[in-house]
Amino acid sequence: FKDLAQCPNGVQSTATRNCPGNTIRSTDAGGQVYEFPSGSGGASQMALLVEAMVYISTNNSREIYMSVLDPYGKMNNDPSWIPGVSGTVAQNGAYIEDTGKGSDGHLVVVNDTRVTIDDAYSFHPSIGVDMEGNTHIAWMDGRDYGFEKDVNYEVYYTKLRLQGAGEFDGRDDGLSTYAIKKIDDTPISNVETNAGLPQNAPWSGNSVFPSLLTDDQNQVHIAWVDSGNISAGEELLYVRLNHTSLEGDGFTALDPWETVAITSWSSNKLGPNSGYKPSIGMPPAFSNDLGSGAHVAWSDTNKCNDETNNNRFTICYSHVLTGQVDVDFDAGETFYHVIEPGEQTIYNLTMNNSTPGPKDLVADSYGLNITGVPSNWTATLFFADNHTAIFPDTEIFLEGGESIRFYLRVRAPSIYQANADELAEIRVEAKSYKDPAIRSEITTLTLMDVVHGIALDASHSVADVEQGQTAIFSITITNTGNVADTFLFWDPQTLEGRQEWLLPFAWDVNFPLSVQLDPKQSVTKNLEINVPTSEDPGAFVILLKGWSAGEPVKSVEKGTYDILELGVFVSIRSSNNIVFNITDQMAIVTPAPYAPNALDPNCHVFEIEVEKYFDTGDLVFTTPGTTENEDNWTTEVIFPNGLNLNPDGVSYPWVLMSGDDYRMHVVKVKICAPDDAPAGLGKAVTIKANLKGYPKISAAKILQVDVDHVY
Repeated sequence: FKDLAQCPNGVQSTATRNCPGNTIRSTDAGGQVYEFPSGSGGASQMALLVEAMVYISTNNSREIYMSVLDPYGKMNNDPSWIPGVSGTVAQNGAYIEDTGKGSDGHLVVVNDTRVTIDDAYSFHPSIGVDMEGNTHIAWMDGRDYGFEKDVNYEVYYTKLRLQGAGEFDGRDDGLSTYAIKKIDDTPISNVETNAGLPQNAPWSGNSVFPSLLTDDQNQVHIAWVDSGNISAGEELLYVRLNHTSLEGDGFTALDPWETVAITSWSSNKLGPNSGYKPSIGMPPAFSNDLGSGAHVAWSDTNKCNDETNNNRFTICYSHVLTGQVDVDFDAGETFYHVIEPGEQTIYNLTMNNSTPGPKDLVADSYGLNITGVPSNWTATLFFADNHTAIFPDTEIFLEGGESIRFYLRVRAPSIYQANADELAEIRVEAKSYKDPAIRSEITTLTLMDVVHGIALDASHSVADVEQGQTAIFSITITNTGNVADTFLFWDPQTLEGRQEWLLPFAWDVNFPLSVQLDPKQSVTKNLEINVPTSEDPGAFVILLKGWSAGEPVKSVEKGTYDILELGVFVSIRSSNNIVFNITDQMAIVTPAPYAPNALDPNCHVFEIEVEKYFDTGDLVFTTPGTTENEDNWTTEVIFPNGLNLNPDGVSYPWVLMSGDDYRMHVVKVKICAPDDAPAGLGKAVTIKANLKGYPKISAAKILQVDVDHVY
């Protein structure tokens, strides 16, 4: 035997070999040679023999082992434990594990327990524990292709139940492999066998680097890299194993499973690897979703599609679902609607169970729900065929390929709630009852178009007033928008407000500062403009400006701001502008021949206090209806000293002093009767003063002089 190994010559025989030095084998045959017995014998020789026999029978292959750790038992029950302490102790060049019960403060409660019992290589175990405490393991195993390391591998699965197989007291010898097995080692990937491999693709039977996880429904998910598709080279495959309480052979205990390809393009996936070194590789990243689906990520030399990435790896991601449901817009429907406040709109929608497969097997029940409804909006779902409402707890059953029509009714806030444009992004979601990860969502966009508008109008745009009087305009305010609105006007009591009104000094305005109106509603308000008595006559322009309180931008073009131009013509005040004050307007005279004395007995002088108000002015005095020396009666107007006649020769100045409200001069009117005036009714004289240039601004008194009866 030793000679056969050291001197191979291609001939099988038991004859003695001649082994010249130049024929020594230069390649590794991959085996070992043992001599037994090699000496005096004994126990050591027997141990060497056993070791050699084990190596020969197993080819020194890798097996899957597992241990059970109780870190919380260690942390909570070991008073000497401190954070950061190692779980093992190095002693005499070897690691010593902390085995024992977790309740006693030990870490390893079940020591190395063998999972696989097979002569082939087993690599890359992935483990998961379901909600019932069962342990699930997937790994790559070469048992279907021989005992060498560089063979094709298949993905295997087993289900274990550790509880009840022995006490968790450290178990230095581990648990029994046969006691913990509930489902035997079962190939999950397609087993091509050596006979089924194409000659031009001997590696196409390779299924490697599995990842396993369990979900809340105790289903098992496995993903791996598979070379069965020759055109793709490497594919990422996925399978889901339904929960089962059956035990024994996997092909009878498990429901039939379907392998799904996640990728469809030719590329190098999951990093560099070599069939000669199956221990080197990277399983896909695998994680649960909210239901019975899974999230998968992997490295890829393509850009997650048919496009290459110059042989540089990138990260790809996919979400694997176990069913499909689609919510979509009905034919002719759009996702974007525009409505006004208080209005409603309808979106016509469909829901379809698009899960492939037999319609009865993929049948499912779904719920429809609405999210994203803004404040003061309402959104309701209805069946299209009978118009009954769909509530969140309404269960809708659909077989595979079956669909329903329904609609979403969206109502905008009322005219009293709406203030500005608002976009409602309302989402309709369909979710499976059996698997919340099977869902579909569609988004609708509803714009509430809020229009703020104001229109100002006046019954008349020009008013004539005298000094000190009030100009009144009838103003109509109309809400031209589509929401209830408040309209504001400048405050004339503020400096800014007076500037916006264009108010002259000492003018005042009486008008509401705000008005509330419903859409298209109008209201009429009086605008009172008080003109001071000191204002000079002339033409003035007043601006009434109003705007919507709901629109921050004042724009005449957009209709949110309006300006009304009003004209005020101020004239001199006629009433009480000139005032005559006289105590007695009647007198009696005696003709000179009959007078007891000769000091103007036939004349009487009336004293009139002539007052000019509001402003300085020139007064013209006349005695209308009286001619000079009429019937020998005479009338004379006498002005006080210092009051000089103006250069025009007809008027006298009444100049108001600073701070005074009026100016007064005493004007005398002397009326004389003729000597032969008959007794009785005499002469009536009208004295009148008017503002120069303004005949209507005047004052007048009638002075009556009678002739005394002398007997």
